[in-house]
Formats: sequence, C-alpha cells, structure tokens
Amino acid sequence: MTVRRSLLAAGPLLATLPAGSRAQLASGVPQPGNLQGTWTVTVEGDIRYRTWSVHGTEGPRLLSDYGWAGAHPREVEARVTGAPGQRSLFIVTPSNAMIEAREVAPGRFEGLFVRSNGSRSRIGLVQESPDGAVPLSSPAPQAGRLIVYLGAPDCPSCRLFETPAYRGSYETAPEARKVPLRAVLAPSYRRPDAASWPADLSWVPEQIGARHVPLFLAISERRIAYACAGLTRWDENMRPLARRWAGLA
Repeated sequence: MTVRRSLLAAGPLLATLPAGSRAQLASGVPQPGNLQGTWTVTVEGDIRYRTWSVHGTEGPRLLSDYGWAGAHPREVEARVTGAPGQRSLFIVTPSNAMIEAREVAPGRFEGLFVRSNGSRSRIGLVQESPDGAVPLSSPAPQAGRLIVYLGAPDCPSCRLFETPAYRGSYETAPEARKVPLRAVLAPSYRRPDAASWPADLSWVPEQIGARHVPLFLAISERRIAYACAGLTRWDENMRPLARRWAGLA
C-alpha cells in the first residue's frame, strides 16, 4: 500500500480513533476548526524546520501548502477528523512521506513522520501567531530593550530553537550585544502559565495571557512592543526587529 493510499484509508491511527471520528473520516467530513494559518513543523533529528500553511477547505480536503522554511512551498493532500480538542491529522508531503498526528493541546499536534522508505521519526506541529504588524522603530539603539523567549522542554519547536542554528546564531550576532535574549522556561507546553519569571519580568505574565510556545516578546522600557509565536515569526519578524533596534538595519 502506498503512502497516499494509506492516507485515504486513514492510516494505522484509524483503529485507535473514537467511533465518531472513524465515521467522520469514512464520510470525508472535514473538521478544520481553527486550523487556518501557518504551522511550524519539526521532525526529530532534523536541524531545520518546515512550515504547513492552511488556507481553507474544499470538500473533505484542507487547502494547504507544505515545505522547508524559506523555500517555495507546494500544495499537499491533507485532512483532519474528529471534534476540536480530539482531532487527528493526516498529510501526504510532496516527497510522498506521511504525517499522522493527534491534537494534544490547542494549536498543537504530535505524532509520526513516516518517510517513503518506511523509516519513522516523531513530529510536532505548532500553530504560529498571525502575521501581525511589526512596530517600526528609530534606528538609534536604546537602553532597556531585550527579547524574551518563553519555551518548554517538551516542546519540539522550542528544542529546535535552543540549537546553535537559532538561539546560538542570535546570541553570537552583533544585535545580541545591544538587544540581549533572555530565556524563561515553563515546565511544559501545556502549562506556559507556570513559567518561572525573574523578578524584573514578573509583570509580563499578566500582559501576555495564554499563549503558545515558543513565544517571543520584544520588550522596550517595561512594555511589550511586539509578540509572536513560532519559528517562522522569529525568522521573518522578530530577528529583523532586533536588528533595527540595535541600529543595524
């Protein structure tokens, strides 16, 4: 059975789904809920991340694109079944690999990445924040500016951010000397509200409310100037903002 046929047949996760979800999948009823937007996709062992962007639905299909971050994405076959909070996700990638994942928290799926040769790795998908407006700023550096990163040890996207390719790259860059990065860790992605905030940042939790991790905050003079979640937002929005704040762009 090919990967594509496996998706259409619902894959090995089907047998473990609740009866209602199995019936929905058999009838092809989509349950998109609030899946629209960009998702960070991390595969265990890979040093880069992928993105999955959901644009809408067409019958039983999710209209979506998938690919390496920074590369041209390609349309993929995808569907989701089950009620919000208990959904199962199935995607066939352009390389004919298959993603089978379950919803483990709002805006988060975890499961398996099954390559066309049959090898498997764990996969995590995290919904990113909307691409909101990034504040413009005077190029003159100012004191009291910093970037705060909120993560968790059981968050695959957070573990990837902690590598030299992301956090390490920033901390050795010129902008980090003027706009330092500070890390705050929560015990779990399920409990970002339980993070241990240092005394000088104790005012932040009341300002951010419930957010996905990894979360990035641009802080200027005890004010959150910009907030975003996800590695794409880090690359495309937060890092350029830091360079402007440091007077380098």
